[in-house]
Amino acid sequence: MTKIDDLWWEQEVENYYKLLERFTLFSTLISVLFWTLSLIYNFEYYSSPGWICVLVTGTFSSTIVKIFSTKRAKCKSLVLLSYSEVLNFLLSYIANFMKDDQSQLIETIAFLVVFSFQLTITQSKLLFNILLLKFMYVWYINDIFFEDEQTRIFYCCHMIFVIICFLNIIYSHSKDIACEKFSYRSELETSKNRLNTIKESFSDGIIILSQDITIEFFNPRALQLLSTSSENLIETLKSAHYIENRKASNFIPTNNLIDDISYLLNNTQQSEIILGVTLISSSNLEWRSIQIEWENRKAVFLTVRDVNHWIELEKKVACDQMKTLLLRSVSHELRTPLNSILHFTGDLISSSHTWSDQEVKKLMMISISGQQMLSLISDLLDYSQILIGVFSIHKNYCNLREIVQNVCDLFKFQAEKKNLYICYRIDPSLPEMIYTDHMRLSQVLLNLVSNAIKYTLEGKIEITCTLTTKNLMKCCVEDTGIGIEETAMKNTFRFMKTSNVPNLGPKGNGIGLYISNLLSRQLGNKSIKVQSNIGKGSAFYFKVDIFEESLPSEILYRIESNDSENVLPFRIGKFYSKKEERKDVLIVDDMEFNLEVLGSILKSGEVNYDEASNGKEAVEKVIEKDCVDKPYKLIVMDCEMPEMNGWEASRYINQLYRQGKIKYLPQIVGHSAYCSDDDIKLCYQSGMVEFLPKPCSPEKILSTLKKFYM
Repeated sequence: MTKIDDLWWEQEVENYYKLLERFTLFSTLISVLFWTLSLIYNFEYYSSPGWICVLVTGTFSSTIVKIFSTKRAKCKSLVLLSYSEVLNFLLSYIANFMKDDQSQLIETIAFLVVFSFQLTITQSKLLFNILLLKFMYVWYINDIFFEDEQTRIFYCCHMIFVIICFLNIIYSHSKDIACEKFSYRSELETSKNRLNTIKESFSDGIIILSQDITIEFFNPRALQLLSTSSENLIETLKSAHYIENRKASNFIPTNNLIDDISYLLNNTQQSEIILGVTLISSSNLEWRSIQIEWENRKAVFLTVRDVNHWIELEKKVACDQMKTLLLRSVSHELRTPLNSILHFTGDLISSSHTWSDQEVKKLMMISISGQQMLSLISDLLDYSQILIGVFSIHKNYCNLREIVQNVCDLFKFQAEKKNLYICYRIDPSLPEMIYTDHMRLSQVLLNLVSNAIKYTLEGKIEITCTLTTKNLMKCCVEDTGIGIEETAMKNTFRFMKTSNVPNLGPKGNGIGLYISNLLSRQLGNKSIKVQSNIGKGSAFYFKVDIFEESLPSEILYRIESNDSENVLPFRIGKFYSKKEERKDVLIVDDMEFNLEVLGSILKSGEVNYDEASNGKEAVEKVIEKDCVDKPYKLIVMDCEMPEMNGWEASRYINQLYRQGKIKYLPQIVGHSAYCSDDDIKLCYQSGMVEFLPKPCSPEKILSTLKKFYM
């Protein structure tokens, strides 16, 4: 038998058994009632031994039925078969007291009633046929329909064969139909339960409105979100208004939700529509709708969801973006004047023969302070990039010794002022040129050395760079300072922590070490480690990946021959030779100081140049020079400028060349204090060929010019 057959049979047995329970209980109660009345009114019939026997038997039967109510279906089916046989016996017993024709009628009724009932609760065909033969035997011995012996035997045998075949066919067919109906009912019940489960557990509220603004359907979640009852649901919808600037639909100029719903019911809209956000019972609720057919009528399917979390998230993101824009803007405004300070201070130091030693020292302190300020600005920029998730590094080949030497030179005067000795050691097995982000490596070392100077009162600060067995460079900044307590180590690289050390005072909020730790993970996939002894000093160390998968032959040659110092001056000398034909360069910036700085650098390389104060003026000069066949070969373009910014100007110049309106396309180099990844990407997308940050060393500017100017 199939699983469906079993389930159907068990369900049928269960249903009939419940009916039997009710019947026996009702019969027992009636018997008790009549027996009680017989005692009151002295009815001898109901107080006779026979009736008392019936009463006891009924009570016993009811008890048996109750006991078997918790048993399996097969046990219950046996109880039902037993009771059906008792019923059959009672009907046959009653027939003995009737006339012959009435007796045969009762026997026939007993067969039809009892056998049809047993047909339903019988699970196997074998038992079914046994019961059928039993009834045929009863007919035979009771001489039903046939009086003479020969006729009775012949017809009974014939009827047995015919009835068995016929009833077996009926039994199979009726059972198949019953099972099929049961299967359909089960599937329907399962689907209904699933739909109810979905309706109850759906996170969004669902409301279906017909064309006459009548509620056709809703789920409990809708009432929960709207804080209303089913009776007041329509009134709640009619009183709902969109929050200012949160209406997404533009069907009707009103601010009422119900007006948009009415419009949708009277017009055709095929796709889902976001209506807007309403404020109901302190909850921000977003409404969406789509037209459907409900019972052959047009209707609107509304969904409503709580968007409090998303609105709070939007506010947080907007706040973070505002902070980022503020940091970006402030850092740009700081970089711009710092560019002039560092350059002109460098020029003054270069002409140190006109200054006294004390004045040179002061100029050096200005330059060092500017460099430290530049490092702090870089930290702020990095932090703003971390906030918006665009933080990254850019690797290239750089000179390790120059990086470390520059860091030591930068803190030389600060160290001398505190009577500290600052030095460095580099492992001879390390290559001279390493593959990393030199700006980020310098930034980490600067922050670690700056931190060491803050907390060191006497002794020395030493930078060591060694090659590990895994071909990584280990950088260590070790000091003889006051040390770090073990309980404070876990907060060393946390941002917005304030270090208050006795006799030293507050020492900042930790942004430098926080950024340095992030940079260390980018440079070598590991955080900065700390070892410290109270009163003896601390050591901060990190590892840097310094090798590329395949080294360019030029770099390999430099590492092996170690002749870079001989090659570089030769090439620079060739670039600045007066015998070379000089080609025009255009520098574009809206700040006079920046034009002065950049012009000073170009003059030192004996490069002629023109100036423009914005993108529009630059485009005009490019067209003008192109018309007289004296085109610019190179443009150094600031990005943020009034009238027309550098990106727009670059795109326009490239467009002029593609349209044939200018014959020569100058190479455009971006030069801006905005130096995030997005800003640099925008430069290349606008048609620029290179990017230089502000401030930038004269050597870097001149080497870039050499690349595109020659």
